[in-house]
Amino acid sequence: MNQTIKIALIMLILCISWQGQMYAYDSTYFSTEEQVEEAIPEEAIRLRIKSNSNSAEDQQAKLAIRDRVHGAISAWTMEMSTKDEARALITDRLPMLEAIIAHELYEQGVHQPFRVSLQEVDFPTKQYGYRLYPAGAYEAVYIELGEASGDNWWCVLFPPLCFTEISEEEEEPVENRFFVVDVAKNVWNSLLSES
Repeated sequence: MNQTIKIALIMLILCISWQGQMYAYDSTYFSTEEQVEEAIPEEAIRLRIKSNSNSAEDQQAKLAIRDRVHGAISAWTMEMSTKDEARALITDRLPMLEAIIAHELYEQGVHQPFRVSLQEVDFPTKQYGYRLYPAGAYEAVYIELGEASGDNWWCVLFPPLCFTEISEEEEEPVENRFFVVDVAKNVWNSLLSES
């Protein structure tokens, strides 16, 4: 087969593959506004915990507090059906949350002040799994540990949508590779080796 025809055929296959790959990428990975609303309902209460610093000790304390607070609030709000009910219950139990946090800091051997409140909190745009959540002020249980200058962790407490294995600090860099580029490189290398 003529080398020009080979190259034209390969280019046609690459173009078709490119279009198919872009269609799959668009429909799978980009969250639409409708998907975001479906993922975090308007009637949601979030949890945001800011660690004292990024030291290993402070990050460990933050994660231990996350687990205890998330477990307590999830148990308390399990039977709740409205945000108003959950808000009232959490507000009434803020002293219990303070006790949980104080106990966990003691267990971790960490001696630092903390603040806990239920308030409007600014959240940055956040990628959570495969969904993108817009920045904004959202109602949240807000826990500030020490100077609150370390990495933070957040999730949706009510309705419960917390995935405790996902956090800002644990995000892994994603390597983006394109099938079309890989095929083009292989074809190019094979054409060069035939010459």
